[in-house]
Amino acid sequence: MAARSSFHLYSSQDGYSKQNRYSLAGKLSGHIGAVLCLSATEDGSLLVSGVESSNSTGVDGLRIWDLATRKQLGAPSKAGSQGATTAVTWVSCSDDPDEAVFFGTQSGSLVCWRQLPGKSDVVEFEEKFDMPLAGSGEITDIAFDHTNNQLGVCNCTGVIQLYAINGDMSLSVLFSIAMQEIVPINIAFWKGGDRKLLVFSMYNRAVHELHADSTSHCLVEGVGMIGSAAADVVKSRYIIDDPSQGIALFRLNGGRLKTFTVKETKGWRPRQVTFADECRVVVSGSDHGIVYIFDRRSGQMVDELSLGSDSWVQTVTAIECHGRSSIAAARSGNIDDSNDIYIWTKQNTEQKPEDRVSGCGYLQKFLHVIMIVATVAFVIQNG
Repeated sequence: MAARSSFHLYSSQDGYSKQNRYSLAGKLSGHIGAVLCLSATEDGSLLVSGVESSNSTGVDGLRIWDLATRKQLGAPSKAGSQGATTAVTWVSCSDDPDEAVFFGTQSGSLVCWRQLPGKSDVVEFEEKFDMPLAGSGEITDIAFDHTNNQLGVCNCTGVIQLYAINGDMSLSVLFSIAMQEIVPINIAFWKGGDRKLLVFSMYNRAVHELHADSTSHCLVEGVGMIGSAAADVVKSRYIIDDPSQGIALFRLNGGRLKTFTVKETKGWRPRQVTFADECRVVVSGSDHGIVYIFDRRSGQMVDELSLGSDSWVQTVTAIECHGRSSIAAARSGNIDDSNDIYIWTKQNTEQKPEDRVSGCGYLQKFLHVIMIVATVAFVIQNG
């Protein structure tokens, strides 16, 4: 695995933070065209980015980045030959120290790149397989459950497949179903009972649940148009992008808890949403170049992060590195030129424990001196 390292902050007029709660940690340069999806490893050391294949050779479909050096890593040369990369996730199995990337394409292919074993300071990837998903449609999401080493995949025709991941990163099908009259935009693994997957349907405003026996039923209806969704499994809640309003927070088996307003200026388009900072905040892209961060509990705006233009910013993801929360985002509109990925890191505004201890130590020393002076004065007066 890549060496773990923190981001290094630097000054820049580009990518400013309005409330100064986050600082621009860096930009990843090299992509041409719209960035459609982002995903970071659990330790925050690597980031993968998927884009529209904007050149004839199709080599710009997927890139892998070392976040410590902000450099691109070695990868198979034919990325993008299956069309735009539309969904991506990292997979790290308990019995395999190396990372793997699973990504889906506009043409319906599911592809695996596996990290090559080698020197600790060299990280390269090779293609493990490239297979078409049933239903022959654009893959809209991929989800990984590290507790059971299972992979969920869905596409725009309503096909949802669940796989077991073997030690060599090969897949065994657990079930494959075609849900009628829905377009699953996101899926998420869930805990409890025999519930396996939550399925967020784009157009019919519903959330479905799939069980281990591949049966399904509608869990919630009428939640609003779903542009994207993210789940907080531990607290049994989820957020969706409601393009007409903003981010909507729901509790599983319950109603809407809160709405975080994100204005719409250019018309309806889905915006990616995510939880960040250990689910303390929720994050959304926009149609005007701003990434919005809200406090989940209070609903207050935490920060607004600018990409330096009023372009579509539909692509966001959260990164956790050394206990610090970071957010990555990129433009996603009709882009023919270079497109940087921006990474902001949360400012450490909390008082450190050692500072608090130090403060208490000074107070104790001061009181100790007063006690000594008082004792000496008492002895002199009564001596």
